[in-house]
Amino acid sequence: LLGGIALVAVGQKAFTPPMQSILLDAVSQESNAGDYGAVRTIFFGIGSMGPLYIGIMASILGYEFAFAGFILCMLLGAFMLFELGTKYNHNSANAAP
Repeated sequence: LLGGIALVAVGQKAFTPPMQSILLDAVSQESNAGDYGAVRTIFFGIGSMGPLYIGIMASILGYEFAFAGFILCMLLGAFMLFELGTKYNHNSANAAP
């Protein structure tokens, strides 16, 4: 259990730097600050939905159902990231300056 928690913690913190570099490579130089700010705002908004969901579902249906639904959402998100990640070919070593 402790190993799984450590693995999730490392994965959660390791996700942000590659995601940010891919985002900044994908947008134009003129608008990258605004685009970066908008994406960070959206990510923080989405990230705040987890505790909200757990609180509402636990008060209505109990903690077992709340965490089962949360785990299902996490698995769905991991599947979506895996599928999108295999379709994106990021090759910044050959990118023009």
